[in-house]
Amino acid sequence: MLSERLGVPTNGTAHSHTRRSKFDQVELARKSGLGAARQILVQNSDHLRAWHSDIGGKIVIKPLRSAGNDGVHFCTTPAESVATYEAIKDVENIFSVRNEGVVAQEFLVGTEYVVNTVSCNGTHRITDVWRYTKISVNGVSDRVSAAVSVGPHSSAWPTLEKYALAMLDAIEISYGPVHFEIMLTDDGASLVELGARLSGADTAYYATLATGSSQIDWTVLAYTDPDGFARQCAQPLKLQQHVAMCFLTSPQTGTLKSYPLLDEVKRLESHHNIVPIVAPGGHLHVTVSDTTEPMMVGLANATESALERDLLTLHYLDGRGFYELEAAHG
Repeated sequence: MLSERLGVPTNGTAHSHTRRSKFDQVELARKSGLGAARQILVQNSDHLRAWHSDIGGKIVIKPLRSAGNDGVHFCTTPAESVATYEAIKDVENIFSVRNEGVVAQEFLVGTEYVVNTVSCNGTHRITDVWRYTKISVNGVSDRVSAAVSVGPHSSAWPTLEKYALAMLDAIEISYGPVHFEIMLTDDGASLVELGARLSGADTAYYATLATGSSQIDWTVLAYTDPDGFARQCAQPLKLQQHVAMCFLTSPQTGTLKSYPLLDEVKRLESHHNIVPIVAPGGHLHVTVSDTTEPMMVGLANATESALERDLLTLHYLDGRGFYELEAAHG
């Protein structure tokens, strides 16, 4: 509001609420002629039960506002949807505030991508793009197990670029970073959600590894050197190497004794680094969300096929044999 009243560079307040509401974002995409999932803002259990019965199949239940997959559930029956809604509608979310509402959306079948952007004076730059790999495990459907770098050479790039830039204009972003999650389906691109902010976790580090710069670098440039931002935007993005962020998935819980197969991970050709989240002696959770991951592994390789091979090998290693627990004392 201050920036708007002072007349300084601003995104304005017209879409402030939409930038924070997962429901309103998708509705704006639809009104702008962009692909969008069918959805409702749940009023009560009966409302949800009737809508799921009508739409059929699997649906997504998630808080109106949150992050890191907090509160996101995939439900196959109306009864399951209602139970999930009742369980999350009033709980404290990852931002330490009570959920303000619950959204129900159709389950989009396709490949999900992350598109990170930075804007300056209405000029947009795609800084990095990632493709999610997903697994269904530990009772959780479509858990993100890795994010793999995507370059302009990808056949998906033109569609993702066109959709993201159109959505930036629709939601009136002229300055600063945005983090998109976009699904490519057989019918085209569709918005999962967006955050008018920097991409979280260690994405900037791995983007720099892949492209030589990150969303943080471009954001600093946008605010400190707008002319330089405009000049550098004319330079096409190039992948210097192929990179993957791999999010390991523990199938068990208890006190962690060791990671017996860690040396095999380190011997992978693409091995770059290991970020332990649960160290030996710590408590290991069954992984059902981003907040219960035991470890993150970074992979990097000049050859795309070699990276893909090592990513699949890492997924093969990650299982019960990857985690040694302390013997239970009773």
